[in-house]
Amino acid sequence: MTLAFALVRAAHYLSLMTIFGAEALRALFVARLRPVPEDRLPADVFHWAAAIAFITAIAWLALTMAQATGDPAAFFDGHMLAVTTTETSFGPFLVARIAACGFLLVATFVPGTARARLLLSGFALADIAFTSHAAASNIFVSWVRVANDATHLLAAGFWIGSLVALAPFVIAHRREPDRLVPPLKVFSRYGLLAVALLVIAGTINGVLILYADPARWSPTYLTLLAIKLVLAALMVALALANRFSLLPGVSAGNVEAEHNLVGSVIAEIVTGAIIVVIVGFLGILPPLAM
Repeated sequence: MTLAFALVRAAHYLSLMTIFGAEALRALFVARLRPVPEDRLPADVFHWAAAIAFITAIAWLALTMAQATGDPAAFFDGHMLAVTTTETSFGPFLVARIAACGFLLVATFVPGTARARLLLSGFALADIAFTSHAAASNIFVSWVRVANDATHLLAAGFWIGSLVALAPFVIAHRREPDRLVPPLKVFSRYGLLAVALLVIAGTINGVLILYADPARWSPTYLTLLAIKLVLAALMVALALANRFSLLPGVSAGNVEAEHNLVGSVIAEIVTGAIIVVIVGFLGILPPLAM
């Protein structure tokens, strides 16, 4: 069940991040660029991502109930479902996220709903913070940690989702600096801000989680956290290389920089996806040894 829950969480994160980041980047292009770059990401990506987000939100609730009660079929017990969704601290937030994901799925089939998709996916991402380790502490600390965790999730969503949207555009126009450079500059500017927020919020989150009792830290949790940090450092290094090395090279028409940029963007997406899978496990493992 642990493996299934971790994968469900990871799929949920990735699907919402894809929509949120892609729509946020679209909005930035509309606001900052003339002409607006064409959208190379197929519409089916949004349909599938929203469907996965909705299905995994329901699965998240079902697996949470199974984990809490020890009964895999607890989700199908009407009384238990009512108690979980109305009388627990996390239930209402899970219900709100399921509803948001349902509306999001509908919105992906309705033209002219880009802003709604951005808001719904952003709300659903931030809502995850209310059902994480961040919410499990006294009221004041809990709200501080929830706000920090939500910031971390939204920054990660912008970064990863923007890369997903940007990748097909970069591949299609890698030899056309005049068309490629302006969108890359917009992404780079806001991407570095997202990276800064990720690093700051991630550091605060790690300290708050592990500060409780150093003598009882879980070796498994620490190992996964260490792997996540190494991969995150790799993503930051790739982002900095893109901004300060590859982007100037592409602007100058350097063929090697154009080729390396495509590989770098793909490497960032793959690394980000691995990090999200690790986060899926970290979210269900206790930071402290029992």
